[in-house]
Amino acid sequence: MTDVLLRPVTRDEADSTQPLPHYCLITANARLNDRRVRLTTESVTCIDAEDDSPAIYSGELSAAAFERDGDFGLDVCTNEQDGQCRKAVIDPDHHFQLNVSEATSISAQDNPSEELNRQRRQVDGEGIANPVPADRPNPDMNSQ
Repeated sequence: MTDVLLRPVTRDEADSTQPLPHYCLITANARLNDRRVRLTTESVTCIDAEDDSPAIYSGELSAAAFERDGDFGLDVCTNEQDGQCRKAVIDPDHHFQLNVSEATSISAQDNPSEELNRQRRQVDGEGIANPVPADRPNPDMNSQ
């Protein structure tokens, strides 16, 4: 059993009310069972970076992995001994289908870096990037 990180590369937008942003990561658990790896997901985090203010979304995700042939689990056994799979590897180019088991909603999260960027963009000397100069004696005035 191990933890895995998945990046969705395709999606069926016809079945969703709102398509996922292009940058998403899914956390999941992988468990070797006979000759197949069974993946069950835990959470999804997405970043929508289409404009100047990226938005972060996250939520719980309950889904299971199926091979392209429709069988449950992934057929990725790389080392078999005495009829038992001893090692399985999920290659990055191994495509499979995640079937979501219930309606899923991902919520917008606070984006701390966006708040810092907003402060830096402020004008009139209030932003971090353009502070008002401190009151200091003028060196040219002291030489007289």
